[in-house]
Amino acid sequence: MNKRARSEKIIRSFRNGRKPNRSGRPERVRGGKRLVFTAEPGYIRSSAGEIIGVDAWVELYDESGREIPIDPHRRIVNPPTVPRSGEDDPYEAFIEAVWDSVESAPYPRGWRTAGTVTTVFGDTADGRLEGQGATYTVARQGTGTIQIDTTGVTSATGQFFSSTYSCYQQFWSFDTSAITDTDEVTGVTLELYQTGQNLTGGNFTVEAREFDWGTSLTTADFRQGSTLASLPLLASIATSGMGTLNRYYAFTSTSAFLTASGLKTGSVRLLTTSSKQRTGTAPTDREFVQFATAEASGTTTDPKLTITHGDPNAVRFIGASHANSLNGVMPSNTQSGDMLIAIIQASQPPTGPTGWTKLGDDRTANGYTANVWYIVRGASNPDLSWANFGVNPSTDIVAYRNAGSAPHVWAQSSAGSSVAPSVTTTAASTVLVALHADYQAAASVPSGMTERTVSADFNRIADLAVPSTGATGTKTFGGTTPMGAWSIVLAQAGSSEDHSGGSSTSVSHTASGAGRASFSGSSSTSISVTSSAGGSVAFSAGSGTSATVSVSASGSPGPSSGSGTPVSVNVASAGSPGFLGGSDVTVEVVATGGGQASSDASGGSSSVVSVTVSGAGSAAFSNGSETSLTHVVTGSGSASAAGGSSVVVTHSVSGGGIVLVVDISIEIAPTVVIRRFELGTSKIGIESDDNRLSASSDDNRARELVTMASSSVRERVSVESTRLLTEIGEDRLGKSVDPSRVTRME
Repeated sequence: MNKRARSEKIIRSFRNGRKPNRSGRPERVRGGKRLVFTAEPGYIRSSAGEIIGVDAWVELYDESGREIPIDPHRRIVNPPTVPRSGEDDPYEAFIEAVWDSVESAPYPRGWRTAGTVTTVFGDTADGRLEGQGATYTVARQGTGTIQIDTTGVTSATGQFFSSTYSCYQQFWSFDTSAITDTDEVTGVTLELYQTGQNLTGGNFTVEAREFDWGTSLTTADFRQGSTLASLPLLASIATSGMGTLNRYYAFTSTSAFLTASGLKTGSVRLLTTSSKQRTGTAPTDREFVQFATAEASGTTTDPKLTITHGDPNAVRFIGASHANSLNGVMPSNTQSGDMLIAIIQASQPPTGPTGWTKLGDDRTANGYTANVWYIVRGASNPDLSWANFGVNPSTDIVAYRNAGSAPHVWAQSSAGSSVAPSVTTTAASTVLVALHADYQAAASVPSGMTERTVSADFNRIADLAVPSTGATGTKTFGGTTPMGAWSIVLAQAGSSEDHSGGSSTSVSHTASGAGRASFSGSSSTSISVTSSAGGSVAFSAGSGTSATVSVSASGSPGPSSGSGTPVSVNVASAGSPGFLGGSDVTVEVVATGGGQASSDASGGSSSVVSVTVSGAGSAAFSNGSETSLTHVVTGSGSASAAGGSSVVVTHSVSGGGIVLVVDISIEIAPTVVIRRFELGTSKIGIESDDNRLSASSDDNRARELVTMASSSVRERVSVESTRLLTEIGEDRLGKSVDPSRVTRME
């Protein structure tokens, strides 16, 4: 069963609605802990669009119902459909695989706010090679007989002696292409399921080394013992600690695993061998361990890699510090651009050091004062000494990376409250930092949040990933004599930027100073936009600051709506590309050659116009779309999704989400005849020539619609020889919804 078949089998089992909890969400209990699926699992696709796994979002709770912080996003590539109990049960197999993922990598440090854990089960191309010989040297070097096994459900790594010598090498392959190439990998763990062992001849270390043996194993892939040390060591495990059978063992990884060949871009291939084969230590008896292979029919005993990865630009926690004075301590591992947040407590309000900004007012209790400050670290450490603090001071500082130059939004409670107030974030994938000061007790942190405080003193700091926009909700600390609480949301640098519309993925803007850059919102610094070919670059919404637009050809670029400040434009050629509609993802428009290029293909072009959409969300060309669209125009003429063309226009739709609606607009002075067609899953060709409309289609309904259009205009039509071809492959179209509107070319 291939990856697609396994994945589809699992999704079907979940849609049957088996074993939900009271809220209708699937859950399972293991060791007193309760794992809850917060959303229905979905498909994981490779970069080529192929289904290769199943995606899940989960939460973990202890016996008392308190949430245990984990990385909630779990992805299983090449998922098993048979749990360890042995029966064919894809529902239980997937839950078991997710449970294993949570237990093996519950909470990688620093990635609570941005991480994704992907578990990749091995490919069935794995196998074993055995070098045999009458002498150890022949067996070790593979210069004698080499046996190959690529079908066994279990095999061995190690050495063997019984009148002749054997050296066993196992080969493994893991398809990691589902991981975004630009993600930062922070952890890779190899786990193999031990089914047997014989260590009569002594213990050894199982070494996993990088070796690309290709898509199929042959006897030529046997590695000579004398060359093993030259292969990068990715992970290892000592057999002395592997006394229990029928369980997974996690290898200890080296830093080389984070950059292994094929990681993210393809398949990671490696082999496991005995450390004694590398050192040339001959066996005196049996010394091998046995591992389950991927040939075990998609079970939860298959070999696997657990990979922790995430957006390298996402906000993430770096470190924390504490000092029983107002001379703060710099958290470890900080660098230029990191945001530092400090909570101070003393018998009187202190004076802040240079560069720090105070958030809100002082909060007091029993004559003591608490306040919160922040600063963005420069090339060197900032001043960490507060002054005029009275007695019994304490300082707690936390550091976050990629948090921009200021908090996204913040609020403080009323005096004497232990409740950090709810704040509303307008950016996705943010981090909520909650702070609390108590006069005489170390308060407990709010449920579901991760404590970042490193001391038992009376200040408390905790954080929580906030994946979407909206209100964060209040967060209650468990203090006895609270002084106050603060809520601070940190957003990824640049997350508030967009091109006339919102973006659910990264948008890159270059800002020449501190502040927030935006095409449709405010900016406290300059924005530079460059068009590399003829055309005009326009801001379809105003800018709160100066904007510089550079165009490398002559023409007349300008803002398509007003700007609150002057706009400086440099022009060198004709044309008018612009962002005419909103986009929920990154949209790149490339115009080559002269003419008029537009991101929504609603204007003409005398050259190639390429529109590339990357990331999840909705990309729009003057109107919305729930899937990606690529418009490619070749040759001269006017290309439009809503008007005619003297060349071929191809619309390729990938993924589900739209019913294509085509308006055929024909000028018949002094009126315009328009007919709208919903094509659904049909393939339709429409030609207009010699005062006639003709159609060819494999869909009867589409043929009828075009015939109706032909009848409505008949001999009154006089147009140039044109051809419009619109095609949607049936295998690429999912559930259909109408777009909000379809515009025609004026």
